[in-house]
Amino acid sequence: MEQAQEKERSQRRKGSQLTLYLGANNLQAGLQEVIVFFERISWIFQKIGKIYSMRILVVEDEQGISNFLKQGLEEEAFAVDVADNGKVGLELALSGNYDLLLLDWMVPGMSGIELTRLFRKEYPATPIIFLTAKDTVDETIFGLQNGANDYIKKPFHFEELLVRIRVQMRNSVQTEEKLTLGHIVLEPEKHLVLLEGKKCR
Repeated sequence: MEQAQEKERSQRRKGSQLTLYLGANNLQAGLQEVIVFFERISWIFQKIGKIYSMRILVVEDEQGISNFLKQGLEEEAFAVDVADNGKVGLELALSGNYDLLLLDWMVPGMSGIELTRLFRKEYPATPIIFLTAKDTVDETIFGLQNGANDYIKKPFHFEELLVRIRVQMRNSVQTEEKLTLGHIVLEPEKHLVLLEGKKCR
């Protein structure tokens, strides 16, 4: 009788040990899945951040205009740096940290045209928009032929400049791959999230 009870207790202990072992393995597997999930989420938000935190360099020597641009663009969620002369502007631009340049045509140290020529040797695809009082057809053509993507005359409406910036950035952003996490699909360029094939609102 005692032997039978001891045998039963031994089997129960082995069963408990097996349950604990399997539970520990399941817990470890679950934790690993959680880690992978958060790593994936982090990567997705890095992708989103890249799209929504576009960096703009403003090269403008009129402080009132540069302050106005910086404040307005930052309110629109752009990251903005400002240079008040062409040489400093070129040095910053060549760092490769910018998605778009806003250049005044006539700035101290180096003109916007010369800055554009030198910059284009290293970065042929980065959009450049000129901000200038020059408005003749010949001057417009000259600026575009020397590397500018667009041209807006001072004084300008901020809303128009903002539209021109977004058009240039939309044209320059390469199509992103779809980001998939289980049943969730994220298309950053389209600002679209799908859950099991259905659009989330």
